[in-house]
Amino acid sequence: MQAFKEESAMATATRPQAATLEQCVELLEARRLLLCDELQHYARPVAACDTDFNALLVERTAVVQALAQLRPISRAEVNISSRREDHLTLSYPAH
Repeated sequence: MQAFKEESAMATATRPQAATLEQCVELLEARRLLLCDELQHYARPVAACDTDFNALLVERTAVVQALAQLRPISRAEVNISSRREDHLTLSYPAH
């Protein structure tokens, strides 16, 4: 059990940590480029049942979708409402 905790702590320590939305976008973009490069240099021909290649495609798709959602927010191109719920008018019974 102790070995697992140490491995987990080591993996967390070496994993890049993003502190801001812009840094998250940068990390995702770096991962996207890495995945694109890996897919480009994957041994050809690729069988349709190649699970490793398909996993790379699935991950790249997920990263691209995340970037499509986060980039506009990080560039402040999306209006994010920060309104709180309208104050509720409480009606009290007359005494």
